[in-house]
Amino acid sequence: MVDKSHEYDSLRQELLAYQNSRNATLSLALTVSAALLGASAQFSNPLLPLFALLLLFLTRIQVAQTHSAVQRIAAYIRIMIEQDNEELNWETGSYQIRRESIAPTRDGIQVVSRISPMLLLPIDWFLFSCSIVAIVLA
Repeated sequence: MVDKSHEYDSLRQELLAYQNSRNATLSLALTVSAALLGASAQFSNPLLPLFALLLLFLTRIQVAQTHSAVQRIAAYIRIMIEQDNEELNWETGSYQIRRESIAPTRDGIQVVSRISPMLLLPIDWFLFSCSIVAIVLA
């Protein structure tokens, strides 16, 4: 039997690196976007808010790709490593919590009556508000 603890540790470190990368990317993009919006208001340049919006859109794509990579690694850990070892259950527990938090149920059946604005992530709301600001300033 192959000891999977090294693989598990390596994959967990990769997950942490992705999460740190995502946080750094978001912080940088939000800072630069805020600076562009501030410069646009100060210099009355209608193009700067559009650059900020483009930067935030590209950042959203990068964050979505990072999130996809994190979910792929987490699924691999959950299915291939944690299933055989009861001591390792970080991703399995995290997966169960995520599923319960996003799946409203009624009598054990998932209910989605309409598309709720609450399904959008906070970054989606931020991008939406930045697009409104960019349009108003342009």
